[in-house]
Amino acid sequence: MEPCDEIDLLMNKVSICDRCKSFTERLSSVPGDGYGRAEILFVGRAPGKEENIQGKPFVGQSGRLLDSLIAELGLEREEVWITNLCKCYPEADRANTEDEIMNCMSYLLEEIRLINPKVIVVFGQQPNKALLGIQTNLTAHTETYRDASDRIYVPMVHPASVLKDASGRMQAAWESRKEFLKDLWQRQSELNK
Repeated sequence: MEPCDEIDLLMNKVSICDRCKSFTERLSSVPGDGYGRAEILFVGRAPGKEENIQGKPFVGQSGRLLDSLIAELGLEREEVWITNLCKCYPEADRANTEDEIMNCMSYLLEEIRLINPKVIVVFGQQPNKALLGIQTNLTAHTETYRDASDRIYVPMVHPASVLKDASGRMQAAWESRKEFLKDLWQRQSELNK
């Protein structure tokens, strides 16, 4: 079976998932979306209200900020893979429970395995803790990580945090990591030529 067929099957499983109680709070599950052989993958925490309605990740205000980041990398949304750690909208946009994270983690790990990206951008505290085991202040975080498959993980503040922050700290962290990511992506692209 081709990886793209397998990713379609996995996303179908996500769309009917009832592993935890959060499926009762959603209008629709929000599977990952994009190019099934993308070289860059973006991971958020969970769908927001707009994503819950449309059934696609990052389509609200945070999605517009992500779209501008993707464009600055010289890419289009259709060339990347966009997903979330948790696939259902957490009512009132609450933090996801450990049970929800545990039940969705296998979906995310399978997405990563099937798509096999070179770079994974991880937005926000919960996805960074779940995927990388890091609990840190993401506004000051400058590390990157590699896994056994030589994928590069880039922790970043979540676009929603940037939009909600009146102090400007999140925006400054976003801009700094965005410049780092643009440089990393350019070097990665040159290696692939």
